[in-house]
Amino acid sequence: YSSPLRSTTTLVTDPLNAAQPFTAVSASTLTFTWADGGNPGGTSYTVEISSAGFAPGTAISSAATLALSQTFGGLLPNTTYYGRARAVNMDNVPGGYSPAVPAVTLPLPPAPATAPFSGVTSSSITFTWTASGNPQNTAYVAELSRDGFVSVSSAVQTSALSASFSALTANTVYQARVRAVNF
Repeated sequence: YSSPLRSTTTLVTDPLNAAQPFTAVSASTLTFTWADGGNPGGTSYTVEISSAGFAPGTAISSAATLALSQTFGGLLPNTTYYGRARAVNMDNVPGGYSPAVPAVTLPLPPAPATAPFSGVTSSSITFTWTASGNPQNTAYVAELSRDGFVSVSSAVQTSALSASFSALTANTVYQARVRAVNF
């Protein structure tokens, strides 16, 4: 026999996306999960998320892990992120990426403006709120009620930070609320 040669490591297979690739999604965190794709336990993975779909020159957050999931924090609310993973063999040779999959972080609850009501007449009112950290183009649903939201009298969906309501009943108390809607 010859002298023993340095051993080598076979290449990894590409990881697969999990049936539910994102879990524990909040306004600022998400957990990305994938399947091993046939790689043995102890395989290292490089995991990445991007809000720009991995376009060249864009910011990417990455982590190395031996697990089949990775939690990312410090994310922006109501923002689409794309996740992908790739396996790396023991010789530090990476395989291909899993297909990028999207998830949207949750929006933050909007807050009523300092003066939430304006333009009050006998039949109309304008309700105003603040974005509270949600990005531009976030959709909001503003609602009015006469019975403490046992029922909704009127609803408006808008990407503005105010909603006007008309055809209201004169001399009636209305309650207002607003919620942000995921993209």
